[in-house]
Amino acid sequence: MFNFEIDEVNTELAQVEELDQYLDQNENVSFAELQATNSELVANVSDQAMMSPAMAKRHRVLGIPSWIWGCVFGVAGVAIVYFVSENKDETKEALWGCVGATVVGLILYFAVFAAAASTAASTI
Repeated sequence: MFNFEIDEVNTELAQVEELDQYLDQNENVSFAELQATNSELVANVSDQAMMSPAMAKRHRVLGIPSWIWGCVFGVAGVAIVYFVSENKDETKEALWGCVGATVVGLILYFAVFAAAASTAASTI
């Protein structure tokens, strides 16, 4: 169903790799600036294929989103993200995951407690 030429794919990936290396070496230059100046580096690269700058700068711990670290591991997950990523935004995201999991846990706790109390009261 899908046919492709490996040489063509390698050529395209080489262009993207060259652009990536240039942007890594020149942190003050953005993809949008290169597009505005009609740079040869972005001539054959679609901006729809590029990640948003916020996503490109993320440093995920073990490739797992920070929100999941906070949600699953709680305060320990927030601490792991804080010490490993050393990024304020990622730590904040892990903290929101921790808060979200805590709120959901409390709601479930009180719902189960209320159900148990109503069941116990109806059997008396």
